[in-house]
Amino acid sequence: MIKVILLVTLSFATLFSIGQGKAKKRPMAWLTVAEAQAKMDAETRPVLVDVYTDWCHYCQVMDATTWVNPQVTDYVARNFYPVKFNAESKEPASWMGKDFEYKPAYKVHMLAAAWLLGNIVYPSTVIIPPNGAEPIVIPGVIEVKDLEPVLNYFGEKHYLTTTWEDYKSSFKNKWK
Repeated sequence: MIKVILLVTLSFATLFSIGQGKAKKRPMAWLTVAEAQAKMDAETRPVLVDVYTDWCHYCQVMDATTWVNPQVTDYVARNFYPVKFNAESKEPASWMGKDFEYKPAYKVHMLAAAWLLGNIVYPSTVIIPPNGAEPIVIPGVIEVKDLEPVLNYFGEKHYLTTTWEDYKSSFKNKWK
């Protein structure tokens, strides 16, 4: 009888933990370029852009790890306008009064090229400060622990008063 109770208890505990693991993931509520632009007119915030392609394995890794981490998604939702942009999209796009389109000769959308400052790497995370400063480009996969200080630097507006080097040297990670 004790073995049965233990087995049932362990089974429920396992199912509960599996269910909890799935419940913890929260996909990012991505905006289109046009939606972010409209929201910026109402409230100024930094824009976080995930520049990806459909064929990029590491872009999918970011989607399955970093971009579903509840600490990341909650923080970004409160402090940024998150945009997911396919660098090979064939649809024209406008950003800050300029029109951009896909260039087949380069196999890239010119808005992605502009945001990436010409350094075409997938995935890339771009932070566009609301003060009109040049975008900050972080190429490659970013783990949550490495993204936390960057998000906090821009989300809490430390970039207005502190250099990145000074901020990073004193930052203490809290996210897992």
